[in-house]
Amino acid sequence: MDPNAFRMLDVPGNDIRKANVSNLVRIFRRVAQQPEDAKQLRGESFISFKSYDTDPRPNWAIPQVRSFIQTLDKSLPAPGPVG
Repeated sequence: MDPNAFRMLDVPGNDIRKANVSNLVRIFRRVAQQPEDAKQLRGESFISFKSYDTDPRPNWAIPQVRSFIQTLDKSLPAPGPVG
């Protein structure tokens, strides 16, 4: 992996509207199985909601995005110690 690259995980609008988090859960679980990869990705990856780019509200104020993130949070295990 290029240590200087950012990783953007764009969530399709349909997944946001349906709160379908399965793709991100699969990615995060795979990364969690590789501790060195997880450490390298920390702080260099972000989730994008391009389908809402034209919405003037910040992402946290968009109900569909909030619902998606809440579902994602409930679907992932609590993080372990950072080290």
